[in-house]
Amino acid sequence: MRPARNGHAAAELVIALPVLMIFMLGIADVGRVMTASASLHRAVASAATRGIDKTLTDTVIKTVVVTEYPGLPMANVTVTRGGDSLIVSASTTVTSFTPLAHYVWPNSTITVNAAAVTRVEP
Repeated sequence: MRPARNGHAAAELVIALPVLMIFMLGIADVGRVMTASASLHRAVASAATRGIDKTLTDTVIKTVVVTEYPGLPMANVTVTRGGDSLIVSASTTVTSFTPLAHYVWPNSTITVNAAAVTRVEP
């Protein structure tokens, strides 16, 4: 005869399921951060490319970034001109929805930064 195993599987599930859920939510958070980073880099690169035209003002270049990355405040975008170069940079935050993430990231937020440098023709 086999020994009785009443409730063993349920007890194992109760122990393992929360750990697996936190792990899966952490993977989703990393994916969200990577998506935000790629989108922000694309927006900054697009603005830097359009900024080659010296007639565009800094506000127009910032508007390009904000248009390409909806929801980004214009205050988070900087445009720096120096000599023959143009630097467009931006930053945003992604809030984690993973429980216990505040142990890894303060306030459960991850800051994403992007910058693009281009040469402006004299």
